[in-house]
Amino acid sequence: MSMSLYGQKRESMNAITRLTQVLGLVKKAPVNMTLRIESRADINTDPADNYSVNGGVYLRHNAAYVNIGETEQLLNDSLAVMINNETKQIVLAESNGNMAATQLQGLLAAGQGNTTTQALNDIYTAVSDNDGVIMTSRAKLSGTDLPRESVRLKINPQSGLPEQLVMVKRKIVVLDSAQMVQLRDDHAIATERFKRTEDAYYLVKEITISVSYESINRQEGPLPVVIGERLRKETGGEWQPVSAYADYRVTDQTNPKNF
Repeated sequence: MSMSLYGQKRESMNAITRLTQVLGLVKKAPVNMTLRIESRADINTDPADNYSVNGGVYLRHNAAYVNIGETEQLLNDSLAVMINNETKQIVLAESNGNMAATQLQGLLAAGQGNTTTQALNDIYTAVSDNDGVIMTSRAKLSGTDLPRESVRLKINPQSGLPEQLVMVKRKIVVLDSAQMVQLRDDHAIATERFKRTEDAYYLVKEITISVSYESINRQEGPLPVVIGERLRKETGGEWQPVSAYADYRVTDQTNPKNF
């Protein structure tokens, strides 16, 4: 291996190590974070690509509360409660005590299931600068020289905590000739992002997802919401919604009678 290549690999590993160290700082209880999550597509072919939601993550040593948009999660050592306020559904499941940390991991690491240094190094190359860490996927988008995704984690230079994570995901969209002409004329899109075969046109679409960490602190204090504010346990052992959530449907996956 040449010294130049060795140096690049070492630089990439050092950058990813820095990122995992920053993530580790906010996965240890107690943690309170407020978030702003935004997704925008450069080409609007799917309404689901564009949204903005507020959220919060509150982690304690034996419990947690997470709310992202219309969803909530309440967790303790044995029980996980998932709530969808839009569909008015509540699901109970057994908790292994690590679900809150897993939720944090997803928010802080662009959805990657494993944020160990080696796991991320297998997926990305990375560089570190004064603002944070930039990671670029090793895998290319099929039929192009473009990386499937890139991730930038901006780090506060004073606190060493994350300020913003921006992920750009790329996907291929199939177009007919009319759509191709319209998109090319209406948007300033680089020619390299258009592809043509004998029977179809393709566009490389970019979706940018940003997570802004508006506040992070380590105050212990009570959680904003606890399980007893959403559910009560009847004498027979069944869980029922409290009066304010009486019209919510409850699915108890911890009760074998339900299967």
